[in-house]
Amino acid sequence: MKQENAKYIDCHICGTSILEQCAIEEDGQFLCGECVINETKKEVNVVEEAKKKKREEEYEIERQKLILKKKKQGVIVLVVSVIVLILSQFVMKLNQPEPVHSVTVDYTKDLYAAKSLITIGIYKYMSENEQLPIALDKLAPGYVPIGLDETFHSFKYIKLNDELYELEIIPPSSVSQTGENDEE
Repeated sequence: MKQENAKYIDCHICGTSILEQCAIEEDGQFLCGECVINETKKEVNVVEEAKKKKREEEYEIERQKLILKKKKQGVIVLVVSVIVLILSQFVMKLNQPEPVHSVTVDYTKDLYAAKSLITIGIYKYMSENEQLPIALDKLAPGYVPIGLDETFHSFKYIKLNDELYELEIIPPSSVSQTGENDEE
């Protein structure tokens, strides 16, 4: 008897006949359980898709912020590096020594420099020949710089023995007009 009193209605979505007491009312429409489940799954999927999109958008926004931050840091590091490079170049330029200008010495005027070079020439001669030179003329051109032999007349060279010598500058008043030593 209960089955006779049972009333059937059609599902608004799929059209399936269902018992009225088993039907689910939603927004004034009667639906079967299966359609409710399917509609709920669709709504859940839509909400999940929306949340997924929102998470991806938030992730992309944060990623762009992080990239921008890294770019700013990179630019700052680059600018600081360039400034340090420029400052170091400036400091190096300030600390750069002046170039050494070569100086030519006039041995006829600077007899002390000439005497030093002649002494060095005597030691070179002695190390190669194992004896002192007989006269200063033996030093030119291999043992003294070119042009130094023109000053030999301004010096008094005496070979005392095979290992000792005297080398003195003759004062300019003692040098004759021809450049020869005024010897006794």
